[in-house]
Amino acid sequence: MTFTPSNTLRESSFRGRTPVKKIATLLLGLFVLGSSASAGSQGVTLVIIANPMVPTTQITARDLNDYYLKKKRFWPDGTTPVRPIDWTEGQPARQVFLSRVLGKSEGEMAQYWMGQKLYTGDQPPMSLDSGNSICNLVSAIKGGLGYFLASSEELKTCQGIKRIGTLE
Repeated sequence: MTFTPSNTLRESSFRGRTPVKKIATLLLGLFVLGSSASAGSQGVTLVIIANPMVPTTQITARDLNDYYLKKKRFWPDGTTPVRPIDWTEGQPARQVFLSRVLGKSEGEMAQYWMGQKLYTGDQPPMSLDSGNSICNLVSAIKGGLGYFLASSEELKTCQGIKRIGTLE
C-alpha cells in the first residue's frame, strides 16, 4: 500500500504557510519602519520638563525610562509621586522619546501596557496631543513630568515648569 497525501492535506499545508509568510513580512516591515524611525531621531534634542515643585534639578535617561514604564513611582525624595505625561501615538516627540529613552517602538509599547494592565493593573501615562496641554498639565500637577522636542514652538512659550534635562 502506498501513502499518497490527499489534495486537502496539501492545500491546508499551503494555506497554513501563507499567513505565516504574511505575518513574517509584516513583522519585517515593522522592524524596518522602527529602524528608520530611530535613525531619524539622531541629531534631535529632547527637553525634559517638570512641575516646579519636583524635588530634583536633573534627570537621567535611566530614571526617565523607569518613570515612564512605572518601574519607579516616586521622585528621589520618596514622597512626591511621579506623574508622567506622554504624547499621543505618532507624534514626533513621542517617536524620538520611544526610540531614544525607552528603546521601544509604538507596537512594543502597546504590548508592554497590555501586559501591565493584565498582570499589575497599571495604566500607561496619560497622553495628550498638544504641547500646550502637556505644558499646562505638567505645570498644574505636583510631580508632573513631560518632554518636548527642543525645536518646539510650544516649548518656547511654556510657563510654570522647570527644565530638568536634555537628551541629544
